[in-house]
Amino acid sequence: MAYQPGTLKAVARHEGKEISDERQTAGVPYRLVLETDAKELESGNLESLAYITARIVDEKGTVVPGAELPITFTSAGPGELLQQTWLGHGTGWTLTSVSGMAQMALRATDRTGHATISGYCPGLRMGRIEIAVQTPGKPDEMEYKEKFEVDNL
Repeated sequence: MAYQPGTLKAVARHEGKEISDERQTAGVPYRLVLETDAKELESGNLESLAYITARIVDEKGTVVPGAELPITFTSAGPGELLQQTWLGHGTGWTLTSVSGMAQMALRATDRTGHATISGYCPGLRMGRIEIAVQTPGKPDEMEYKEKFEVDNL
C-alpha cells in the first residue's frame, strides 16, 4: 500500500489505565515556516545572536520529516547572517534540511531597525521573519521618512 497522509494513534493499556497519543503524518512539502529564539537583538553587541529555524511544512502546517531540500537564507536591514559549515548539508547561506528543518544564525550589527530574514526553497512558498535590532535611545535607522526637507539649497 502506498503512503498516504493521515493520523497515527497509539494506545497503551496497563492495569486498567489507558494512555493514547495522536500524531498527524505529513503531506507533500508546501512552504517554509521561519521561527526565531529571539525577537530582539542589541545593536552593536557582537554576542547578540538569534537562531532562525526553517521548517518545511505541508499545507496543514505539519513538518515534513522526510524533506531534505536546500534552503537559502537572505537578510535585509541591520544584522548579518553567519555562514554555516556542516559537512554533507551545504555551506554558507544555503543548507540542506535535515528531517525537514535547517537553522541559521543572525548577529546584530551597529545599525538599528528591523532585520528581515527570508528562507527560500525551490518549489515552496517562502518563509519570512522580522527581528528588531535596537539600542535604547537610538532611533530606528530603517524607518522610512515620508517628508524630506532640504534647507539652503
